[in-house]
Amino acid sequence: MPGNAQNLDVKPGKVHRIDPEGSVPAGNPFPGSTIWAFGLRNSFGSDFDPVNDQLWLTDNGPSCNDEVLRLVRGANHSWGPEATCATPPAAPGNTNRSGPTPRRQPEHFYAATTGITGTAFCDGCGLGPEAEDDLLVTSVNDGRVHQLALNSGRTDVASDDVVYDHPGAVLSMETRPGEPIYFSDFSTIYELTLAG
Repeated sequence: MPGNAQNLDVKPGKVHRIDPEGSVPAGNPFPGSTIWAFGLRNSFGSDFDPVNDQLWLTDNGPSCNDEVLRLVRGANHSWGPEATCATPPAAPGNTNRSGPTPRRQPEHFYAATTGITGTAFCDGCGLGPEAEDDLLVTSVNDGRVHQLALNSGRTDVASDDVVYDHPGAVLSMETRPGEPIYFSDFSTIYELTLAG
C-alpha cells in the first residue's frame, strides 16, 4: 500500500537501522524508532559506497520510474499515495510527490520499468580501473548490467553505460571488497569479468 511508505508508525516502505541485538541505535533520526529513511516502494538491491560508506539502493515500480537512490538519514524519498505515472509533473517528480518536504528525488531513474534487482559497488572487483568504485546495477526485465559512475562528490550519478546484455532476467548481484562481482539468473550464478 503506497500510504505505508509515508506512515512512520508502520514498518513497510522504510529502511531500518538496528543494533546487532535488535535495539534502536543512538543517532537514528526518529527517537525510539528503527527507521533510517522512509518514502520507499519496492527495494531489491543495496550496497555501501566503499569510498564514503553511503548506502545506495534500488526502488522499483509499480509501472514507471524504477530508481537508484542514495539513502539519506531521516529523508523522505517521497513515494506514497500521490504517486502517478501521468505527467505533468515530469518524471520522476510524478512518482515522488508524497509526504513532508523536502522530498528527495532519485539520483538516477529509468522511466520504463526495467525491474532493477542487483546492486554492487566495484571495490577491487577485477573489472579494471575504469570500473573501480562505480556502482553496477542489474535488471530482471531486460537482463542488462549497467555501470553507473558517480560524480566527484559521490552524491549523484554522472553516467550510465550498459556493460553487459545478459540473454535472460538477472535476479541478483553480489560482491565483497577485493572479490569479483557475481550475478544470477533463474538457473545459474555467473562471475562478471572483462571481455577477452
